[in-house]
Amino acid sequence: PGAPAATTCGDDESESVEAALAKALLESGRGSDWAARFAAAPQQRGGEAAPPISDEALRRLCASGVDEVAALAVYDAVRHNAFGLETPLLGVEHGAAFYETAAKLNHSCDPNCLSTRLGGNFALFAVAAIEEGSELFHSYLPPRLLVLPRRARRAHLHFPCRCSRCEAEPEEPPPPLAQLGWPAAHAATAEGHLVGRFSLLCAGGAPREVVAAGAGLLSNAPLVSTLRQRPLAALQVCLPLLASSWQARAMGGADAAADDEGGWCVSLASDLAAAAVEALAAAAAAT
Repeated sequence: PGAPAATTCGDDESESVEAALAKALLESGRGSDWAARFAAAPQQRGGEAAPPISDEALRRLCASGVDEVAALAVYDAVRHNAFGLETPLLGVEHGAAFYETAAKLNHSCDPNCLSTRLGGNFALFAVAAIEEGSELFHSYLPPRLLVLPRRARRAHLHFPCRCSRCEAEPEEPPPPLAQLGWPAAHAATAEGHLVGRFSLLCAGGAPREVVAAGAGLLSNAPLVSTLRQRPLAALQVCLPLLASSWQARAMGGADAAADDEGGWCVSLASDLAAAAVEALAAAAAAT
């Protein structure tokens, strides 16, 4: 409810995005009682006695007269519940946000929902049939990490995940996932140059421009054939295209009209992304 608390990456590299967001929350009046609503469950804390924060970062959090207990509590809530803000394709982090309602969603490596940030807002989409009364799960990991094997995913979580997928997967990683990405030396080909320009556009272009560029990519039959055979490559192209399409619709006006004109490519991107997820699930199950 209300606007989310958010912060962006600044020039001070000594202050992490998490610490900067915790500082913003403390300055807005949040304290220990507020943080207690989002405390990590004991089994998710991994036995940690305290959140890992440097003495210098803690000093900055307490600089405005905040007591150390409140500062640590808010920082811990942020560390376990904040959402990173990144560019769609390149995954460049540019800030973090705390959504109080969304923070109550639990994680699964086999989620039934997909979350995305549209501007400064949090959006949740169902990606599977969900029975009434069933719990909604989304992934705390971005798509590029969610497709990794269990051991690699675990390194990016603050707790041991015990979802159905993690319980079913073997401890040993499957064959190199690079085999499911772009072919060797693809970046030096004409198609690779097109994808490279698309990647740069996704990092800072307007949604309507990304959708238009995506339409150009997906009108290339040989490239689409490659995407059908390389699920990781398909996700790298299709996920930012779909995110830009959602953003264009949310913005309305000319962006929405541009998105409607590119409807065929959005539909194709949805099909390619769905097929890629199924292919990756099949590959993981076969190992």
